[in-house]
Amino acid sequence: MLLILTDKADPCALTLVSRWKDLDAKLLTPEDLSFAGWRYRPGRITRGTIVIAGRTASVSDIDGVLVRLPCIAPQDLPQIHSADRSYVAAEMTSFLAAWLDELPIPVVNRPTPLCLFGPAWTPERWSHEASEAGIPVMPHERVFNGSDRPRPCSASPIDIQLTVIGERYFGPADEPLTLSSLRLARAAKVDLLALYFARHSCGLRFVAAGLCPALQSEEEINALQELFTPLSRCVTMATKRRCASLVKDRIVQPQSKNHWESNHDFALGTS
Repeated sequence: MLLILTDKADPCALTLVSRWKDLDAKLLTPEDLSFAGWRYRPGRITRGTIVIAGRTASVSDIDGVLVRLPCIAPQDLPQIHSADRSYVAAEMTSFLAAWLDELPIPVVNRPTPLCLFGPAWTPERWSHEASEAGIPVMPHERVFNGSDRPRPCSASPIDIQLTVIGERYFGPADEPLTLSSLRLARAAKVDLLALYFARHSCGLRFVAAGLCPALQSEEEINALQELFTPLSRCVTMATKRRCASLVKDRIVQPQSKNHWESNHDFALGTS
């Protein structure tokens, strides 16, 4: 079973579920976390259970997870009492970060402490990391008049998207730029990354990056599917790095040897 963590309005996720019937792909939505039946014991995650569309399933039956949500937002939880939504959304996000991080299967992309699908880098950090990877970047400017928060200047138009999936890349760019894009994905420790470029008098310039890109071709969908096949589980660079650093780079660590169990029933009230 392949899970796609997203909301019900994600057209790309709906397409993937339809295409990946042979992988038993299913949507996992914020609403699903509101049902009793979730069970997670740190250190024994494969003995836990989840709830999808009102039905309980074993964690051991999950073959991979595609994450297409940066967090659970209050507006994702209309079934929760309005006064409790912010708190419940934060608790659900923390739970998913720990749960996704411990899964011993492909997770694309794995969570970080501030984001469920990769690093929560600012635009300036992405530009810095892109430059370090050898990618020409468009200068970033912010306006500050002393009376409010700094705000970005008008964004550069996006002319080209280059998508990195595992160790492959897709998009109309030359080899030096694509190799540099692979280096950026490695620096971010992600297996799925979109890079957006604008045309400049000196050539293409990096404008922004995205961790939840819309897949634009059949080849991209097939490449993403390959990340969840048994052979790809052992060769994906980001997965290998995460396995090597799992002990010292855990998002959540048990505070004692005692196991704790979480049976989630967040349906606390009505809107």
